[in-house]
Amino acid sequence: MKNLKNGLSFGLSCLVLIWVVMIISFFFPLSQYGIIPREISLRAFIGLFFYPFIHGDLGHILANSLPLFVLTTALAANYPKLTTRTMFLSALITGVLLWLFGRSGAVHIGASGLILSLIGFLVFNAPFRRDWKSLLIAVIIGFFYWTAIFGIFPSSDSRVSWEGHLFGFLVGILLAYIFRKRPGNWT
Repeated sequence: MKNLKNGLSFGLSCLVLIWVVMIISFFFPLSQYGIIPREISLRAFIGLFFYPFIHGDLGHILANSLPLFVLTTALAANYPKLTTRTMFLSALITGVLLWLFGRSGAVHIGASGLILSLIGFLVFNAPFRRDWKSLLIAVIIGFFYWTAIFGIFPSSDSRVSWEGHLFGFLVGILLAYIFRKRPGNWT
């Protein structure tokens, strides 16, 4: 029960953080601080660390809020010793891949790459760890979020960073593999 309480607290903290940034963006143009592929500047460097917190409009943040809350809660409640590492590396590696290979002329923002990374991590922990709890988590997350996987394919909507979705998902799978033997994931 303690892990669930900690998970809910962590999930709520992530949700509050993106909403605070959204409120700040009403007064300051933060969307310019996203990932700008292959641009070398202070603005692009800042974007590498802050892009998951920045959203373009209310529809964008509303679409990301519930999945971010559910997935960060699931991560923190079930893998408490891996939570910080997984979140940081998911955002950073996805951001670097976006900077290297993302669509030119676009500013990539939003938590959806992180969301897809968490889906990849939580689902692929089951085959890599081979335990019942990981399998149960994978089935639940897979059931509720399997349609999100379609976001990894190119979209006709130029506002959607399908590259961020794809890289995030692949990074999540990679992290699940790397952390597969980390002890003490449930305390």
